[in-house]
Amino acid sequence: MKCINCGIENNFKERTAYGGRCKSCGHQFVFEPKTGSPFSDPGFQKYIESVSGPGNLLFTKKQLIYFFERKLGRKKKFTPYPYAILFLIIYFWVTILFSVPLLVSFITLMILLAQIKAENQPVSLRKQQARFLQFIGLFEILASVILLMLNVNNIRFIIFLLSVGLGLFMIYVGESRRQILSHAVDKFPMASTELDTWLNLWSVVNGPIGKLLPPPKQSKSNAMLGPDITSYSFDRLMVCDNSAIAQFLIANNFHFNHNCAIVSITGYPENIFSTILEMAKRNAELVVYAVHDATIRGVSLTHHLRNTPQWFANTTIPIYDVGLTPQQVLNSKGFFIRNSETFEAQSQAISSEIRTTLSPEEIAWLEAGNFVELESLPPAKLLQILSRQFNLNSTKWSDDTTSSYSTVDGRTSTDIAIFASSSFG
Repeated sequence: MKCINCGIENNFKERTAYGGRCKSCGHQFVFEPKTGSPFSDPGFQKYIESVSGPGNLLFTKKQLIYFFERKLGRKKKFTPYPYAILFLIIYFWVTILFSVPLLVSFITLMILLAQIKAENQPVSLRKQQARFLQFIGLFEILASVILLMLNVNNIRFIIFLLSVGLGLFMIYVGESRRQILSHAVDKFPMASTELDTWLNLWSVVNGPIGKLLPPPKQSKSNAMLGPDITSYSFDRLMVCDNSAIAQFLIANNFHFNHNCAIVSITGYPENIFSTILEMAKRNAELVVYAVHDATIRGVSLTHHLRNTPQWFANTTIPIYDVGLTPQQVLNSKGFFIRNSETFEAQSQAISSEIRTTLSPEEIAWLEAGNFVELESLPPAKLLQILSRQFNLNSTKWSDDTTSSYSTVDGRTSTDIAIFASSSFG
């Protein structure tokens, strides 16, 4: 492992001999892959730089968590060939020595079924294991037919019937699990505390991560702005459904690059929130943009803005929805879909007004407790898409306007598509 301070290579023996420090400059290593760490110091540093991207963007803690979840989750892959070879070898020797190959398949069934049911494993991995279980079931049937043809007797015929029954059961279980998993979503196993531990260890040795944004500050005192500023107005206001996204956009100068004010529905930034809203309402030409997650609260944001007196009730101010909708998620690949029992319970309270704006598929998706957060997208990708959507809406959207973006993890170039107002935006 290279030292991130001086670049000298240190093998495990040298790192151990020097007490976890570089043999050249004495710099402390934070992570040790040989003892179970998921990455090395250069690897962790590279991950941090990758989140920030080439534009050196600032990012939120949750964006960092999602990034690590994607990177570390990808390493969990199921390669069936070694397991298939091992199974065949064991099956062959048990057949020769004990003439009860049925036992091998039964034990394999128990092991694979436990792995397929493990919710802490990626859904894609569990689907591959279910497919492998079907392969074992098919092999069990073929092998039992061959063994019966080689030696026909009453005992062998009983074993044949049991083997065929077990094989068919394995095929059935594999297929039923694949069907169940087709509607499953990955859990979010990485806890915030786990990332906190890594960040604290890193900060002690290498200092704080400069591009990581702190939690949005809540200030109850209003900032004193001069009359020359408060008398100014602006034509565009972006309202986010959570403070973290508003903070992220402001920190990366989205408001400056697009000449708009940015606030959150929760009142961020609190010290100037009321002033910004007052300045916005003063402009008869104001245009509002709603930015939100694919959540119950997110799909209700535009309706809330339109019908709440604090915001824009009883006005003709245009409000454009440039947020992420369930339909966009359903039509695309690559989104990090999460599931919450709390959201599932809350979905029953979706008002009739909101339901009329959603398709049956979207309602079913929300009622299942599913949701996608904007913070699951890499910072650069999120800014790129929001900039595109913002500019499209600035020209009042065109129904035939389309634009394609790569998936959030860059696997293809057409999975996430922007289709006017019916997609992300």
